[in-house]
Amino acid sequence: MAESKTRQPSRAASDESTSLDDAQQALEEARAALDSAAEAMSSMAGSARSAGRAVALRTRESLDDAKQRLIEAKDLMADISARSRKRLEELWAELSERYDELKVKAFELRGTARDRLAGLELGQRRDEVLAFLRERPGTSVMIALVAGFTIGYLSRNRDS
Repeated sequence: MAESKTRQPSRAASDESTSLDDAQQALEEARAALDSAAEAMSSMAGSARSAGRAVALRTRESLDDAKQRLIEAKDLMADISARSRKRLEELWAELSERYDELKVKAFELRGTARDRLAGLELGQRRDEVLAFLRERPGTSVMIALVAGFTIGYLSRNRDS
């Protein structure tokens, strides 16, 4: 019986050392897991930094591209403006020239009309008009009515 008592404490000591070993092993595994987690976090932080740099680089490239496209658009608009101005100047010159031609022609026509009117013998025309009135009195009355109606219509007060 005494042997069983001595064995029990050694078994208990053995159980304690096994538990201690198990605890130390568990602590080492926990430490290893923490180290692994720290490495993963460090790696993630590095990845996040790399991703942030990549995003910053892409953003910078996009902004540079947008700036370049805006410069191109500005240049195109300046070119369009210059071409429009040139075309307007050409049209102005062409219209001014055409206006001058028409002005000269109008003065010529006015002179020609004045010469024709001056060449008419009013006495002869009066005789022709009186002959027409005697030959066609109905037509003459209708012409006078239409002329009177037209003059009255055009001269009436439109406000009332």
